[in-house]
Formats: sequence, structure tokens, C-alpha cells
Amino acid sequence: MAVSLQESSASQVSRALTSLLNGVELSVRLSLDCCEITIEHATQLAELLGVRPVVAFYLRGSVLPEGFIAAIAEVLPTCVSLKEIDLRWCSLNNADASALAHALPFSNLEELLLGNNCISTEGLKELIRSVSQSHTVRVLDLQNNDATLTDAAHLQYLFQEKNALQTVFLEGNRIPTKTLQYLVPFIVKNTSITKLSLSYPGGVSSQLKGLIGSVGMRNSLLAQMSRLCVVDKKVEMVQTLTEEDYDDWGKLSLTPKPESELGDLI
Repeated sequence: MAVSLQESSASQVSRALTSLLNGVELSVRLSLDCCEITIEHATQLAELLGVRPVVAFYLRGSVLPEGFIAAIAEVLPTCVSLKEIDLRWCSLNNADASALAHALPFSNLEELLLGNNCISTEGLKELIRSVSQSHTVRVLDLQNNDATLTDAAHLQYLFQEKNALQTVFLEGNRIPTKTLQYLVPFIVKNTSITKLSLSYPGGVSSQLKGLIGSVGMRNSLLAQMSRLCVVDKKVEMVQTLTEEDYDDWGKLSLTPKPESELGDLI
């Protein structure tokens, strides 16, 4: 059962959560996008997660009060039905990231969407380490948090075969070229991740041609490179990066460049 309350007031959200608590026991996908959220809703939602089979909840674009995420994170390990959380554009901070990170390894979450928030470097590092210890998280979206990720050894955790990750979005966070150089062999060897975005406007340059030799890539593969990404298990790079490479949703445009345009990358 899908329940959508987009752009609803605090009182409307309260009534809906109360109704779900008293309703029949059905699997619920709950959308509270762009709603007026209070700390009282955290108590109601935590209770709902504990007694009803909520499989997903979405709070995209809702400004969450202090302590909201901590209250939800506290009950995550007991929410066996919950598979997906979407908290994009919720102004989450490092404290929120830390609360989620502590709960993730003990939860059954499969998709964690935290893109376009205010999580800085330390918060992202906590989340990355936590997700690497999870055996269920398949999709991780941390894009556009404007963090600087220089710790290659830490990022390496994402590419360990023992976790369940299949899709990782880190675009919009600064990842220096030297860090990428370290990561490329691990990315190439990983067989489970099929979609990976690590790009940052102005942060990827022709210096990446040095990565080519380090992983023994062939010219036939170079002809399809547009960014340092893994898409359908192909490593791709870009010689130049422009604003035109992004569509309206901030996702990557992965149109392969012809070999003639790759210049001295070949």
C-alpha cells in the first residue's frame, strides 16, 4: 500500500501516521516529501516502524528537526521489513550521518539515499565505513554533499567483495586525482558494483590519462570513456568536464566520446 502526503501540514502528517498505526497490517510505502515535519512525528514514525511492515519511507525535501534522525536510527535494527530510506534534500548534517552509520550494520536496509544534504567529510567517512560492514545495502547515494574525500584507504572499503553494494553515487564530492589513482585497481577488480559515479565538476582532468597504464586498459575501452565511473562494469573517464555533462536531475550524461576526441589520452 502506497501512502503519499506530499507538501502536507504537520497536523495532516500526524493524522496520517495515527491512521496507519491503527489500520490493517499491510506493507506500506510511505511518502512524506516536502512536508512540515516535527519531532513528535519521529516518535509516531518510530512506533509505526516497530509495529507495521513499512518497506520504505521517503522524506525528500522535508526539513527535519534536530533529533529526528537519531530517533529513527534507534529503531532501525528492529525494523525487519524496512528496505529503503530516501532522505535526499533534507539538510542532514554529520550528527544525522553518525546516527545512521551506527545503526546500518544491524539493519535490513537495501537502499540508502542521502544525496544533496549537508554532510561533510567526517560524516561521509562514517557512512562509508558503516555501509561496507552491511550485508544488505545494495544502493548508496551520497552525491552532492560537497565533502572532500582524500582518504583512499577509507574509500577502498566500498569495493570490498564481502559487502552487497551494487550502485554507489558519490558525484558532487571532491575526490582528488591521487585518490582516484589509488582506487582504480580496486574498482576494476570489483565484480559486484555495476554503477559507480565519483565525478566532481573541475575535479577530473586530463591528468587521469596516467591511470590508463596502471590498470592496463585497451584503446577500444578508452574510446568509450567519459568519466571515471563504472557503468555496466566498464571503467569510463573524461578528458574534460563541463556543466553540460549533467541533466536536470544532476545525474551523469554518459554518452561515449569518439576516439578522435580523446586526443592524447590514446
